[in-house]
Amino acid sequence: MSEETGELARDIINAELNLSNRRTGEPIPRKEAIARIEDDLGDVLYHLIQLANAYDIDLAEAFEKAMISIKKRYGIR
Repeated sequence: MSEETGELARDIINAELNLSNRRTGEPIPRKEAIARIEDDLGDVLYHLIQLANAYDIDLAEAFEKAMISIKKRYGIR
């Protein structure tokens, strides 16, 4: 999963900073960078679900608990 999140981080940076492709030196079009982000998010989600299943964790419940904590931390209603 760390590899997948690393790819996601790299593609977000590419989209935000309009960086060039390391192999070709050509700028990566924003639309392509966003498509890569979408792919990466799907990969991360797949692995997250697999991890939750392996440890018998209810992701909806984990998300609800996390949101309570996040709302308190950031003052969100």
